[in-house]
Amino acid sequence: MRYRKILLLICCVLFILGCRGTEDVKKVDNEYGFLVAESGEVTIPLTPFDSLDPLTTSNMSYFYLCGLVYDGLYSLDKNYKPVRELVESEEIEGHSVILKLKDAVTFHDGSTLTAGDVITSLDHIKNAGKGAYFDLIRNPFNGELSLKAMALDNKTIKFTWDGPGPMLLEYLIFPIVKYKGDKQSMPLGTGPFKFDRYETKKAVYLSRYEYYYDEMPSITKVTGIVHEDEELIFTSLETGRINVSTAWTSEYGRFYNNDKFSADVFPGNKLTFMLLNPNGLLQDENLRKGICYAIDKDEIIKNSVKDRGVKTSSFLNPKSYYSISINDETNPEKAQQIFSKNKPTFRLYFYWGDKEQLEVANNITAALKNAGAEVHIIDGEGEDFETYLQKVKDGNYDILISQMNTDIVPTYPIFLNSGIFPIEDEEFNHIISKIKNSSNSRDLVQINKELERYVLNKKVFVPLFFNQNAMIYSNQIISEYESNNIFPYKSLKRAYFTEKHDGKRIDEPEVKTDEKNADKTE
Repeated sequence: MRYRKILLLICCVLFILGCRGTEDVKKVDNEYGFLVAESGEVTIPLTPFDSLDPLTTSNMSYFYLCGLVYDGLYSLDKNYKPVRELVESEEIEGHSVILKLKDAVTFHDGSTLTAGDVITSLDHIKNAGKGAYFDLIRNPFNGELSLKAMALDNKTIKFTWDGPGPMLLEYLIFPIVKYKGDKQSMPLGTGPFKFDRYETKKAVYLSRYEYYYDEMPSITKVTGIVHEDEELIFTSLETGRINVSTAWTSEYGRFYNNDKFSADVFPGNKLTFMLLNPNGLLQDENLRKGICYAIDKDEIIKNSVKDRGVKTSSFLNPKSYYSISINDETNPEKAQQIFSKNKPTFRLYFYWGDKEQLEVANNITAALKNAGAEVHIIDGEGEDFETYLQKVKDGNYDILISQMNTDIVPTYPIFLNSGIFPIEDEEFNHIISKIKNSSNSRDLVQINKELERYVLNKKVFVPLFFNQNAMIYSNQIISEYESNNIFPYKSLKRAYFTEKHDGKRIDEPEVKTDEKNADKTE
């Protein structure tokens, strides 16, 4: 969601909207006709979680909330490029980077951020051996904890990537925390909001940190309300119990075309793809091309996720600066020409426990039959996921429909660690070797795109679409921040409560002053 810079006009009007009795100065957005409050209270949903530790939590709702309380050395912009948070400057050389911390940063108890706090946070992740950040700092090629850190002085840290692949700033997005003596308490952070209290299994209460080192948020308080039933989250949105939430593909459609809400939509991390097995019938590359000609990714998205997906030709998030984009040619006539020569029957397999995959399978089956091929769907109804995965590894299929969660950096799980990618030749190994020996992110971007083109040209791994996610806002709230699926609630750092004026453009804003209210604000 993009908004022009909001013009600040001081006015003396009592503005009561989501602010629970506070007297607010207003500012006017000249382009969109909004009166914008300087403060407000936001309520978001949480699902039940067991730990208050932001470095090791496995609960995604709490993970997202922590993006408001804790800053990392770096964050990620909408294209997943690292941007400085706690870092003043960096010097990158080969597999090392020297970082200088900002001077004005304090934890929420007033203590100053030091290099020792950074190292303690990294050590905590390593010692815990779990969580999203632990997976991020593990080397994708050998599984080792390759990220090392040492303090050069109180404000300077040297990070070294001790293993294959380059040192990437994306590894340094983990929160920097300060642990108190009580391990049951929420650790201290440096973010724009501080922890006030936690009511066990009920709510987390945050308030604005008045000594935040960066631009102060307009929002003054954030309350996270625990929902035992995830479905109730969206009922809470509709009833006004909460006014901001993340929503995934199957959920956010109910808020479209509803003038009570707005949505900032962005690609999630779940990729749906086809795997075409080149070790049987599909040794014939022309047949693999025929399958790709026959399918229409736009139709698949329309029918399986009701248009709430992003077509892709990359195995990385379409917003990622590592990903590539190529034109996908849908040409049923070419498919018919190829299939008419040998009348193929394809064995199609997918995980029956996922209804979304079933819809994708039905769409692909129809497209292939229309192009002159036969399709035999392998019956896996009632199979658990482990059984499904073993059958995939055995390779008893021609076409596999599957899904995976992608990473923010290219870690190549589908190619290196899954045991299901069926191609390994001299060219592939050469590209992987170049990746292992790359020394900086700029080189990695180019080499990764080389790998993607290689994979796509083989017509073996065929990305279809990424599911879309969204930030849902009550129409009382706007944000100037474009969300990503790693830190979606960081949008609240640049969010404002609004009062819709008249729905029309205000070319020359006229602010009227009520004398009674003016007296109150003097």
